[in-house]
Amino acid sequence: TPSRDVLLGTLKSTGNPHAHGRTHSSTEPLPSSATPASQALPAPEAPPSPAAPNGHTVTIRLVESTGSGSQAELSSPVLPLDTLIHSDLLERPGTPAAALDLNGFEIATYLTKAPDLLAPAAAQTSPAPVPAAGQARPDARSAAEHGQLELGPTVEPAQPVYSRYWLHNKGPAPLGYLPISIAVGPDLVASPERPFEVEVVLSSHLTEEPHEGIVDIRVPDGWAATPAQRPFRLAPGGHLRFPVTIDPGAATPPRRGLHFVAARTHVGGQVVEDVTTVAVGDGPELPVAGPPPESAIRGTTSADARPTGLSVTPVTDTLSLRPGDRTSLSLRLTNTTADEIHGETQLASPWGTWAMLPQVIQGFTVPAGETIDVAFPVNVPADAPAGHAWAMAKVMWFGRCQYSPAIRLEVSR
Repeated sequence: TPSRDVLLGTLKSTGNPHAHGRTHSSTEPLPSSATPASQALPAPEAPPSPAAPNGHTVTIRLVESTGSGSQAELSSPVLPLDTLIHSDLLERPGTPAAALDLNGFEIATYLTKAPDLLAPAAAQTSPAPVPAAGQARPDARSAAEHGQLELGPTVEPAQPVYSRYWLHNKGPAPLGYLPISIAVGPDLVASPERPFEVEVVLSSHLTEEPHEGIVDIRVPDGWAATPAQRPFRLAPGGHLRFPVTIDPGAATPPRRGLHFVAARTHVGGQVVEDVTTVAVGDGPELPVAGPPPESAIRGTTSADARPTGLSVTPVTDTLSLRPGDRTSLSLRLTNTTADEIHGETQLASPWGTWAMLPQVIQGFTVPAGETIDVAFPVNVPADAPAGHAWAMAKVMWFGRCQYSPAIRLEVSR
């Protein structure tokens, strides 16, 4: 198959224990009648899953990108690819795959045997130790000793992870599926003249195990939170809510502008947080009474966006490239609030361009009143054809979601 005509969309251990509220991989092989993605859905009549000495399988998902149909060929030094069987999005086994013939834009799923090094070795090893809140995750050697060798990312590249991820237009939950979520409210506190109260809510989405941790309250410099920390223990499916008093400081009036109060906790090797905005004085970033401003209702046809506290500007609107080039696509972020802003940026671009954009997610921190550049590497494959495409940056922070203008990516030979 010509390069990039068929793309590898998924290579993973079959099944999804996180979706069932578990913190470790299932240690039981998938029976032929199992429905890995949802036990509530009946499994159709199907031949047995690929037989493997360890009883486990690997899921492979291919995407045809030309629209004209393609025949794919797969090779692997560790996976047995001569026993592929068809599957579906729920990873239920189907019929043997004699050839990898894909229709235009087809997304095809297959199952195959898992080599011993990928199988959870529950029968031979003890469970891996779970790190306490704030501790580092076990290293690869320790994980391998417990049959939990990590072959890819297991945490988000940008930390902390925003708990109400849907406000960032992110789609699925972050890596790890947020076994513990945290929320702080209200979303906005306007013109506080004396100490005020926010409420923190913790929820466990685990179905089998309790969870212990600590909530840390982050406030702007010179402010105080009571309590500043709160230990907690949640039963499976449990929740906890508690008040926190925020004192902006009577001796030194807080600077006018937007400030941010965050509640954070460690879970699964990640920091999960939610944020309340505190507005001191009036500002253009605040909601306005009455009809929405014209810039808000015109959407992408508006030349000016409503102020948010963070301006997003591409450093250049076009990248002129040649095969083999190594450069970067830069985004300029300016913080106009009175407090630090951190978040993540993510590039969106069409199928077929992903090979030249190897790192599309970047975390960022912008101090109050300052400007930084966020650079995404651009590596043009040596066999890239001439043509042009686009890339657009999405900037997400504290429940806000902003989009940059599209940047033209032009490759000439």
